[in-house]
Amino acid sequence: MKKFKTILILCLCIFVSFAVTAQNTNLQTEFKRGCQLRSAYRFDEALGVFNKLLQQEIDDVFRIEVLREIMFCENGKNMLNFTTTPAVVAYQTVPLKEFYRYYDLALPGFWTLTPKSLLTALDIDEIQPFIYISSKNPEVIYFDSRGADGQNGWDIYETRLMPNGEWSAPERLSETINTPFDERFPYLCPDGRTLYFASNGHYGMGGYDLYKTVKNPVTGEWSTPENLGFPLSSTGDDLLYVPDADNLYACMASTRNAGKDSITVYKIALEGTPVKQPLSQLSDIVKAATLHSPTTPIYIEKTAAATAEDNRSEADQGLVQELQKIKQRSSAAQIELDQLRADYSKTTNAQERKTLAVKIEIREQTLSQYRQEIQQLNKQIQESEYALLTQGIVVAPIRLSTTIDASGKVCVPIQTSITPRPEKIISIPEIRVQAPIVAVAETKDFTLRTKTETRIFENELIEGISYRYQVGVYSKKPDVKIFNGYSPVFIDERNGKWVCSIGSFRTHAEAQKHSATIKREFKDAMMVAYKDSKPIEVRLARVEEGKRPAATSSTPVNRNVAYQIILGETLPDNLHRTVQRATSKEIARTIVNGKTQYVAGPYNSKEEADKVVAILQQSGFTSVSLDTIERR
Repeated sequence: MKKFKTILILCLCIFVSFAVTAQNTNLQTEFKRGCQLRSAYRFDEALGVFNKLLQQEIDDVFRIEVLREIMFCENGKNMLNFTTTPAVVAYQTVPLKEFYRYYDLALPGFWTLTPKSLLTALDIDEIQPFIYISSKNPEVIYFDSRGADGQNGWDIYETRLMPNGEWSAPERLSETINTPFDERFPYLCPDGRTLYFASNGHYGMGGYDLYKTVKNPVTGEWSTPENLGFPLSSTGDDLLYVPDADNLYACMASTRNAGKDSITVYKIALEGTPVKQPLSQLSDIVKAATLHSPTTPIYIEKTAAATAEDNRSEADQGLVQELQKIKQRSSAAQIELDQLRADYSKTTNAQERKTLAVKIEIREQTLSQYRQEIQQLNKQIQESEYALLTQGIVVAPIRLSTTIDASGKVCVPIQTSITPRPEKIISIPEIRVQAPIVAVAETKDFTLRTKTETRIFENELIEGISYRYQVGVYSKKPDVKIFNGYSPVFIDERNGKWVCSIGSFRTHAEAQKHSATIKREFKDAMMVAYKDSKPIEVRLARVEEGKRPAATSSTPVNRNVAYQIILGETLPDNLHRTVQRATSKEIARTIVNGKTQYVAGPYNSKEEADKVVAILQQSGFTSVSLDTIERR
């Protein structure tokens, strides 16, 4: 009988195991079906599937994924109320690895492979890492990276040319742009303020959408990213939106109509103020999402350009006008290059020579790009004229020409294909990048933060009594993205489970103060207590807390003397950022002998202040100095 019971229990366990596995398989199948419906713009049907899933017994990680899909569907329904009709003049499906080479635009700079010094070991992707070097803003580079630890996915970073000729340690852009999800393919416009990028973490309808943000020239802060809207943004992955230098055309890439390892590049004629209208019929939505070129000429509202000055064919007029523009840019770049070379020959300062050498190299690469384009355009004009003389045939131009109808609208002709340019990728020598600056006397900061980069602490040892908010127990280690920008997050492995909690508070009163903030995002969060990082009951922790002696300082402080760092009479942006990364002390503006002076401090310890001065001087700011303050 005992043997029979054992066999019965074993069979029952196997049956339950199979039942659970089958249930999980069914849930995943339904989730996949909902995602397919969302991708097909059938948002209401997808919402029905996802809302049913929420009614099932599912773990916290899966629930967050379902809620995220519901958010995409709701966003998509709203975005369809404000759609535009982009004037697509050409499109071509190309290899995904180097799709940016097919951006057939007149740009003041060039594409190049990302220098290895800006990459980390985690920046491995099916798309070859690349950046754009602009002759208008050669002192700054924006690029995407997973960072050193990859905890926050792909983010956008910037690095700037320093006075000593090196590039600053890459700095992650603020949480206004970077989310706990992925931000990629940044492009900075020639105005130095407008940044386009792709993200799957901002307001959108799923996959990567396209966004625009503008930098405030006074505060240096970026505006809230604005989705470029449907159909530029779709339920597929939409990447790398780039307008040309004259704001006449833009290129973007999308997976919406492409197969595996491929992507479609679209060239669009830009309108000043596109008309927005709602779309409700699924057939109209799907048609708009294809972004295919029409078979008849496109008419858009745009101020008309001057007509050609000679009797060339209309096709040749477009080529000649484009050639003139490129030559003008080339001449301007040559003047800038000559001036930089003259400045280089005059100065004897080693740091200035390094900085000028980097700028000269960038201008030379830009000038080389212009010369390639001039050569290509000259060749095509010659072929077109020869064909006309011998056969009466005009060769179709690479660049687009336009005509104007009686109402003043501009007619944009259809382009049959997109030409990759340049044919050879321009490479730049490796750049020297400074090591990241670590704040002096940095300690682990467990201050509760929201909408920031989530910091994970695994099996962290904290002495004494502390309180946290437990937000979930998972059967597998959760992705950092589910914490939605809350920090710090503690993950402890116990008996094969991952216990996750947020915040670390020294007193029960402090923990209670943050209860509403945490429970607003994690409704099932509950306060837990630890003693020397081992769980104890909250009531016992409060008893222990009452026994805690008052904190005393073990390090004597000289109350009569303090120190401050003299930064100079001006505070350039790169110096300001370097100081902020090197120290947590305040930067103040003072008046000394009628002159403005910027200082950082005060410091109680000369050793601490000396370390900050050393960091600043190593970064190229050799004029900073230390000043002693006598306290009265």
